[in-house]
Amino acid sequence: MLATLRQKQISNGILDDEAIEAWLAKSSVEKIVIAEGQEPIHGHDGEIKFHFETNFTNPGKINEDGSIDFRERGNIPYVSKEDLLAQKTPAQESKPGISVSGTPIPVDEVIDPVFDAGPGTELSEDGLSIHAVIEGQPHLDAMGTISVNSKLTIPGDVDFETGNINFKGNIIVKGMIKEGFTVKGINLTAQEIEGGTIDLSGDLNISAGIADSNISIHGNIYAKFINHSNIMGFGNLVISKEIIDSDIMLSGSCQNEAGHIISSRITAKLGIEAGKIGTSSSKPVKLKVGVDEHIEILKEQAVEALEASVSKSNLLKDEIKRLEDEDQELYLVITEKAHIQDRAQLEIKKLENAQTEGDKIKEMKKRNEKTKNAEQELNTIFQTQNKIAKQIEQIKNQITVWEVKNKNLVIEKKTLKEFSKKDSPLPVVTVAKTITQDSIIRAPHSYIMLK
Repeated sequence: MLATLRQKQISNGILDDEAIEAWLAKSSVEKIVIAEGQEPIHGHDGEIKFHFETNFTNPGKINEDGSIDFRERGNIPYVSKEDLLAQKTPAQESKPGISVSGTPIPVDEVIDPVFDAGPGTELSEDGLSIHAVIEGQPHLDAMGTISVNSKLTIPGDVDFETGNINFKGNIIVKGMIKEGFTVKGINLTAQEIEGGTIDLSGDLNISAGIADSNISIHGNIYAKFINHSNIMGFGNLVISKEIIDSDIMLSGSCQNEAGHIISSRITAKLGIEAGKIGTSSSKPVKLKVGVDEHIEILKEQAVEALEASVSKSNLLKDEIKRLEDEDQELYLVITEKAHIQDRAQLEIKKLENAQTEGDKIKEMKKRNEKTKNAEQELNTIFQTQNKIAKQIEQIKNQITVWEVKNKNLVIEKKTLKEFSKKDSPLPVVTVAKTITQDSIIRAPHSYIMLK
């Protein structure tokens, strides 16, 4: 029987010999299950139910000249302290099965979405709900972090008077952000950016334009024009006028329906819309659609940062091992010096009875000197040990910091992977009016240079 099973390549879940022999001994011809595999268990993805509007994308009313009136924004989401913001249903893990031949039966990997409580919020003890701890505007960023944002208003420009701005909330700048200054926050509203650096986890709303600036953003960007700037974003870019000589990478779309794209390089996973593309006298426009170079770059950066962080953590652990070995060697020296002291004391006692007074004093002086030297050396060693203990404690604190960083980078990698699966690529370029020759368009499986 077993030989037959082996011939049929059946090796898993085989009935034991006694049960088979008992069945063979029966005169009936009823069937018996000789071997059976294990069915796979299909899990389910985790889910998050939000109790606020997560896709609030009404930056304001667009005026005839292409500028945006941010006073006309409609109803903005608002929550009170202790309001429930979101609830999570955890993912149920899948379990692969196994056939009677011992071959694994694969199952789809489940997705457990990131559920992170940011500023102004609190995660419950069971990790399944998030509540507001302040009043303000709720926000969900592209990396899955939920926050409630208070507001910071700058009455004029961001310049030498204000310095750089780093505020974990919504920022309203009544004037412009000037060259060389940095603004970090959730959502930013300003008149204009001229040579600034912007890092946001929400939306960027600019009533005029952006020039000579570096922008990194999780949400959407709204502006009248963009000129000589570098932009990386998770969301959509909505421009009413021109985009000139800029490098742009988007996980969303580039919407410039009535405007003009000139001498720029734009990558947009969800497609590009433009009124006009290129001019006869400018450098060719290079467009890439249906691919997410933005996320790929962030993934590479996260991997490199994680490798460097893990390497640093390991170096610190090696340093602790070296210090512990040094400390252990000092214990051996301590033992040796203690023996010297003990022997000297014994010899002093012997001298008290064995020698004349003159020799006794001379020899006891030698032994006392020996004991004193050993004691001084021991004190030096104890000081060194204390120093080593402090160094070890400091390094352990550094390791804790690096391990937290490692954990955050692992979460970031996972979040970027989840984000990349959210929207299907849309490799489409739509032009309302004209596109000039030498313009280049790339997609995942196609390429064209217009002639």
